[in-house]
Amino acid sequence: MDESIYQWVPDPEIHTPKAPLYHSKHKGTTNPKDFEMGLKQPSLFATMGLASGTIGINPAAYQRAHTLESTLNRCPGSKWVKMVRKDPVPLRAERPVVHEKSSKDFVTLNALETINARPPPVDQSEYWYTSKPSFGKVPGYLKRTKREIAEERAKMDAYLAAQEQEEQARELPQEEKELLVRLLKTKWQQLNSDFLKLPFSLDTPSKKKRKELYEAQLQQIEKDIWLLQRSQKLVITAG
Repeated sequence: MDESIYQWVPDPEIHTPKAPLYHSKHKGTTNPKDFEMGLKQPSLFATMGLASGTIGINPAAYQRAHTLESTLNRCPGSKWVKMVRKDPVPLRAERPVVHEKSSKDFVTLNALETINARPPPVDQSEYWYTSKPSFGKVPGYLKRTKREIAEERAKMDAYLAAQEQEEQARELPQEEKELLVRLLKTKWQQLNSDFLKLPFSLDTPSKKKRKELYEAQLQQIEKDIWLLQRSQKLVITAG
């Protein structure tokens, strides 16, 4: 710390009072065996431990090799299971037991047995297709499909007949007839104007064909106009 004048005056010492020492309410002369720990008849481990000298470890009685195995063998009914060891490896001097070799050729005998084997007799009526009750008959799914097609066709015919009945002939109004005549006259004027523009000399087949086409169209329009103006009533039918 830096120097300060306050450091010249020493701090007063504070003395903290100590807590009083703990003293048991029981006298130290009481024998621990006198405590029953809530039991009327004290039993083993019901007191403050076993008797003095019973838990001591004897340094001379340490665990030796194979002591556990010998103990398990001598203690019947122990919960430990005795270790099962495998058979020892055979010695070099030992020879395996060799049985007498048979002179029977198993490969050839098995082949001959398989070749000469015959299948067991079976009832042929169950395996021949021609013996089935359904042989030569139309399958059920084909009949069902044919019936569905016939039903769909009947529905379509009924629908078309109803459509034809709805589309009845109707009379053409006078306004529509006059409008149609005016349109035909306008078309005739356009075609006539194109026809008059043709050259006088028809020296090529294309010119002749074009002239004949214009003449046919003009004649057909004149005929249609004459029919529309001549008839009093016009009936329009479907188709």
